[in-house]
Amino acid sequence: MPRIVVCLAIANLILLLMTAAMGLGASRPSLDRHVLLAVVTLMVSCGIQVVVFTYFTITGKMIGQAVHLGGLDTAPLAAVESSKKSASRLVGLVMVGVVFATATGAAQWRADARGTMHFAAAGLLVLVHALAFYREYDLVWANARLMDDVLRQYRARRTTPSAGDGPA
Repeated sequence: MPRIVVCLAIANLILLLMTAAMGLGASRPSLDRHVLLAVVTLMVSCGIQVVVFTYFTITGKMIGQAVHLGGLDTAPLAAVESSKKSASRLVGLVMVGVVFATATGAAQWRADARGTMHFAAAGLLVLVHALAFYREYDLVWANARLMDDVLRQYRARRTTPSAGDGPA
């Protein structure tokens, strides 16, 4: 999953930069294309955040089941919860940035004027995405290692016969 997050993040950052470059064009057709690309880019951005949140939700359930069914140490559950909270905050931060940039862009587009507020919001949005993706990658990487470790322990516990499993 970490490689998938990196690929999605790079693709989204490229789309954000293309959208910004197109928005800096002066002609009206360029602005219309900018709006269309912005909508697509922000939908991709939201989709990536859904994937990240879903990843933490599903792996958290898998780790929790492995810990409880395997009778393992419950310490990984705290790490999973902490990672999920951090990822949720990052998802929220990105969504606030998306809403802010969209609102300022829509107001500017509707008024058919140029303004510095949308320019600043768009720059901030690119920065927020870059920082969020960087941190999300770290969280996904740590979570993937934790999941591998817990599932390895679970498999070892399930394949090792206990004292009560002998012939009757």
